[in-house]
Amino acid sequence: MSAHAAKPDSSATSLGDPRTPVLLRAILLLALATPGPAAQAGVRTGIAPTPPMGFNSYYMRGPFVDETVIKSMADYLCASGLRDVGYTYVVLDEGWTYPYGDPNARDSLGNIVADPTNFPSGIKALADYVHARGLKFGIYTEDTADEADGYTGSAGHFAQDAATYASWGVDFIKFDVYSVPDYRTPVIDFANDMGRGHRH
Repeated sequence: MSAHAAKPDSSATSLGDPRTPVLLRAILLLALATPGPAAQAGVRTGIAPTPPMGFNSYYMRGPFVDETVIKSMADYLCASGLRDVGYTYVVLDEGWTYPYGDPNARDSLGNIVADPTNFPSGIKALADYVHARGLKFGIYTEDTADEADGYTGSAGHFAQDAATYASWGVDFIKFDVYSVPDYRTPVIDFANDMGRGHRH
């Protein structure tokens, strides 16, 4: 588990801040995938056939994120016109769960739980807010129990977390792989589990 850095001054990321370029640096290409033969043949591989573009919270705030940041960026993509030229993804990266080892990180059934201090409305309500603006909502997880910045990951709960994210209306998973030799298997399985929950 890595040590946490000091929380940045929130004024530095205000949408009204004159240093607006920091926001533009945070509007980034999230993934770049070239369709392979399977995708061209219409076979479901769990890999995006086109490059999803939009905002990822980690590149502006690291793991220090809350629902206000996500809502503000959803509003910004709409107001700036970026949504209308293809920047349609708003991705909540690492930092939304409880720290690894916290007894509240999962409920009594083992379902992953968002930190209510930073996400008092819950993740489903946040996804609904993003969707209401014609955008898609993404979330972060990884294949370890202890994420890079010390938050709770999906190890041992892949199918369960995929079902949870689908129930929240998640459209996109940023899935980091650290512990398995063939990264494709857990990622594709996770995507297919999301698909069974009627998300992509």
